[in-house]
Amino acid sequence: MNILMLNYEFPPIGGGASPVSYDIGKGLAALGHKVTVVTMAYKDLPAHEERDGMTIYRVKCWRTQKMVCHPWEQATYILSAMHFIKHKLQVVDYDICYTHFIIPTGAIAWWIKKKYKLPYVITSHGSDVIGHNNKRFKTLYALVRKPWCGIVREASCVVSPSQYLMELMKKNELSGKYQLIQNGIDTSFFQKTEEKQKKILIMCRLQETKNVQCVIKALNQIDLKDWHVDILGDGPYKEILQQMVLERKLNDKVSFKGWVTNKSDEHLKILQEASIYISASRVENCPTSILEVMACGANVLLSDIPAHRQLVESVDQDVFFQMEDDKELADKVSKLMDKLETQGKLFNDYDVLAFDWKKSIAAYDKLLETLERD
Repeated sequence: MNILMLNYEFPPIGGGASPVSYDIGKGLAALGHKVTVVTMAYKDLPAHEERDGMTIYRVKCWRTQKMVCHPWEQATYILSAMHFIKHKLQVVDYDICYTHFIIPTGAIAWWIKKKYKLPYVITSHGSDVIGHNNKRFKTLYALVRKPWCGIVREASCVVSPSQYLMELMKKNELSGKYQLIQNGIDTSFFQKTEEKQKKILIMCRLQETKNVQCVIKALNQIDLKDWHVDILGDGPYKEILQQMVLERKLNDKVSFKGWVTNKSDEHLKILQEASIYISASRVENCPTSILEVMACGANVLLSDIPAHRQLVESVDQDVFFQMEDDKELADKVSKLMDKLETQGKLFNDYDVLAFDWKKSIAAYDKLLETLERD
């Protein structure tokens, strides 16, 4: 099968959906499919590249930051990708268009279908679904609602990595065709180590909805003793969080690490050193970072939201805390630190092999072959 894959976020740029799309593309290529990716250019990244069985094209766009892409920058990708596809690719040779994000990338897939009769499948990732992130995108959601619904209706299928996100899409467009395929992780890369340190890890894009402020409030209520906290990530809320740390005199205990390249040696080292991982996020889709840290041996504490329960409920019921309850979180962190020190081992006993990408890739393979162009 000849697959045209679209995503404005593709490694090494972008947030959580970026490595997810890479792993799916890599997995499909490993099954013998021809995968051509059209994504955004950024600084000195090569315009054309062959990697892990995929052919990658990066089209010139306006993008100022590696990890964040604003709506007006996404619009330049839509125009540039359409121009590239029209003049540089033989669309008639492709069997299906596989797209990440309903908005903005789905707009290109919709145009391809209208112009070349090529069916498309979309994987949604969270903020591209109307209502998922009203805190940031309420006005934008109102502006794109009509084209969003049209893109969903025209799709051969929209894949949701979580039941929560699927129900939200149905609420917006009941006539869409949806399928649940959960994200996975590379269990051959993210592996457990017993050489843990007394470290607490927070890893996310630093924006208000990730609720790192709740974690900082909780940490201020406990005696961290010889434990240290690493905050991995960057974003618009970073300065506010740094100020919170300074005001609470936690700066000798909390370090802001910034972004690290996904699946780099540094990334793996940080995950393998961490004994506790905390996510207080208010809203998530299918956060694979949790599975990655679990695979690397960290014990997790998670806000009680549907996406977290979908991932971890079957593994451990005692990891959840109420989203804004910093006192409950402080109590759970303190008890977990004491438990890990008392038992003499800092790594978890979770079995994460069920979350390996193989099962999800097989589901994508079956779906795309069912829906490919006749």
